[in-house]
Amino acid sequence: MPNMPKSGGSLFYRTPDPERGDIQKKRWNIPAMILKIIKRTCMVVGALVLTSALISVILVSSAMNSSAPPLPDQMVLVLPLEEGIAEKVEAAGFTDLFPQEQLTVRQVIDSFSAAARDDRVKAIVVNYKAGGLSLNHIEEVRDAVKRFQMSGKKAYFYTTSFADAGGGIGPYYLASAFDEVWMQPVGLLSISGFGVEVPLLKNTLEKIGVRGQFLQREEYKSAMETFTDSELTRESRQTLRDIMKTYAELVMDGIVSDREKSRSDIAAYMDKALLDGETALSEGLIDRLDYGDVLVSELREGISGDPDDESVELVSFSHYAGTHDGSKSILSKDKLERQKIAMVYVAGTIMPSGAAGTASAEDIVSGIRDAAERDDIDVILVRVDSPGGSPTASESIRRAIVQAQDKHNKRVIVSMGNLAASGGYWVSTDADLIFASPSTLTGSIGVVMGKFEASELWKK
Repeated sequence: MPNMPKSGGSLFYRTPDPERGDIQKKRWNIPAMILKIIKRTCMVVGALVLTSALISVILVSSAMNSSAPPLPDQMVLVLPLEEGIAEKVEAAGFTDLFPQEQLTVRQVIDSFSAAARDDRVKAIVVNYKAGGLSLNHIEEVRDAVKRFQMSGKKAYFYTTSFADAGGGIGPYYLASAFDEVWMQPVGLLSISGFGVEVPLLKNTLEKIGVRGQFLQREEYKSAMETFTDSELTRESRQTLRDIMKTYAELVMDGIVSDREKSRSDIAAYMDKALLDGETALSEGLIDRLDYGDVLVSELREGISGDPDDESVELVSFSHYAGTHDGSKSILSKDKLERQKIAMVYVAGTIMPSGAAGTASAEDIVSGIRDAAERDDIDVILVRVDSPGGSPTASESIRRAIVQAQDKHNKRVIVSMGNLAASGGYWVSTDADLIFASPSTLTGSIGVVMGKFEASELWKK
């Protein structure tokens, strides 16, 4: 055949031949390489986001199409405490493909109240594993336990140990409200009392050439002293001492009352800090040294007469919380029961707008206005758990509350959680009523602002 290429070639491709100069030295095109890397990175990120969105849609669709299994005729509710209790539900992000379900304090309280009226619920067991619990949440759950006990049903607290991660006086303060406190035989009881530590970084920062330059109004507005002082100011020391004293008395009173002990006895146990199981049992600080399966068997036997009766099912709080009407348990049978309530959360640092974990004034103001404009809403309940934040954002929320009262004749009630300080107190001031728990930290009126000066650092 005429004009056929040499061996290794074809009509569409010619094999490179060094003799013809077809092979040239490779040159690096840096800008093109960077552009290619950026494009591929964007493609990977985009693919991950798209995959996350698709999985989320599939999971939501599956959840909507599948109904929760019905509740049994006889059950023991179980509340596992391992990650603490949330103040409100946080929306899952794109990267959070399988978010862990965490009950809110309201869901827990509502479930206790519903269980007290539900004849199918025979008892409640809290299985404490670990996780930090704020003192305010402990107080609210303790009150819910006591209301549940008024129905004649029993509540049990079980833990392998009070000395594992997240142990201490807080979990035992919660446990003391229960009818029986169970602990695994090799567990330890840790009730070491209260303490507070404040890191003071002024000297450390100066060593690297950084100085904190902040102004404060007034003397108790001590938020930035960590960066400006080498020792606690008189005002800070007084504040922290008073808070610790209040907390200690609150917890001490609760334990003394519930465990029927003297204050001197509890103080002595706190001084010892760590007690083995046998000592804790003999001193009456716990009721049983045994295992979780034994507790379940005894509960089933007490309910049906058969310790192996699996028809007495263990039902999680998360399942039960999704099946009962929590709104019926919020209010007692008084004139407020006929009123409809909108609940708005101010939880986290108050910002003009923000991501999960912050209190976005934009979203909060929108929620308050929507509730104010609805004819079927009588009361707006604002739950505040915030250290404060932006002054302008706080003022926007306060203004929305005032408008709901003046323009729409709505009643606004504030419920303070663990913290309602600075801007958190500011947004609460115009409410018709403000409720706080004994352990709520509030106040901190004042302003702090400034910057870090780092000229010496740049010289270094």
